[in-house]
Amino acid sequence: MKCNTDGASRGNLRRCSYGFCLRNRDVDLIYSHGEEIHEGTNIEAEAIAIKETLAHCVTVGITHICLETDSLVLIKVVTKVWKVPWNIAITVKDT
Repeated sequence: MKCNTDGASRGNLRRCSYGFCLRNRDVDLIYSHGEEIHEGTNIEAEAIAIKETLAHCVTVGITHICLETDSLVLIKVVTKVWKVPWNIAITVKDT
């Protein structure tokens, strides 16, 4: 299963939203979801997008995934190249 995520903010500490979609190996869209969340930063929205994607996969029993994000910060954090920024530490820890 391929999972694409994205998070967005209208500026620092502004309205945020996130979205994700799941596709099978034939690239058919299986599921998509998005919603507006609390005010925050783009990086917070990106982290929540990954967290919600993984939570959905666990809920529906998807265990083998390829997760893609356009956030360099989150890629480096998840692969443990960079330390977790303080403003997303709780979200990343919960993931």
